[in-house]
Amino acid sequence: MKKMLTVIAIGFIILLAACSGDSVEVDNALAEITDEVAGNVIDEIEEVAFEPRVYTMETHLDILIVTSLEDLYYNTAWHPLSLIVVGRFTGFDSTWNIARNPHNRMLESEEHYIRGHKYVFEIDEVLHGRIDSDQILVGMSHSERTSFQGLTIMINNPLYVEPIFGDTYILFLGRDEHGGFFWQVTAQGAFRIVDGFAETASNLTTIGGTIREEFMLNDGNILEVITSAGGGFILEDFVAIQGHTLDSLRTAILEVIETVTPLDASWLRDVEEFAWMWEMEEE
Repeated sequence: MKKMLTVIAIGFIILLAACSGDSVEVDNALAEITDEVAGNVIDEIEEVAFEPRVYTMETHLDILIVTSLEDLYYNTAWHPLSLIVVGRFTGFDSTWNIARNPHNRMLESEEHYIRGHKYVFEIDEVLHGRIDSDQILVGMSHSERTSFQGLTIMINNPLYVEPIFGDTYILFLGRDEHGGFFWQVTAQGAFRIVDGFAETASNLTTIGGTIREEFMLNDGNILEVITSAGGGFILEDFVAIQGHTLDSLRTAILEVIETVTPLDASWLRDVEEFAWMWEMEEE
């Protein structure tokens, strides 16, 4: 209806101009109506909102799950236990590419990028293992690079938990053979002392921690990335560990060390190394 009235108005002005011969007034009137028509068109375009298309990408992590201190000490086949230490994170050190060159593990991969964070950890007490320094670096997997429709994105690791500087931690650590630093032997290999009591520093209070992230694509559409780990069973036995104080947790760990023999994973590491060398020979 608004368009029809506008057209009628334009026709009337043109007719009026023909009768009066005043082209200046006609031009001004036409300009005002043209602006109104343009504004109406813009309003109508804005009313039709752009509905972005949502793409979904799902990724899953395979992780080692433990349900007790005994499991944490014993069942570390793929990440051999080197140290159990009490201390505190004091600062951020650096980032590095966790992904390795398949032909030389001392080198970073040139095709794949997994962002790792290294933190400085000051040791107050060693409960298991030997270390010559009272300061070590602890590495954590932070995120992984991937691409979708030409857009490069970093997908966060749902198991990454940024440490709280200055708080007391008990860490179960394995030594990195090439990087000169340490890893947690599992995602659950860290306890933080909060208000005098131990809490698991892992976000895996249940198996199946999931994070959702959204990324805006170049064409205005949306990519939703869903990253999950595991199934969905509550780790009741492991969560119960959180009732310990620092002293009682230290005592419980020392009792486990005295009574449990860690799994000898050397044969598994030999198999892994052999398989890697065999792949190299095949190439």
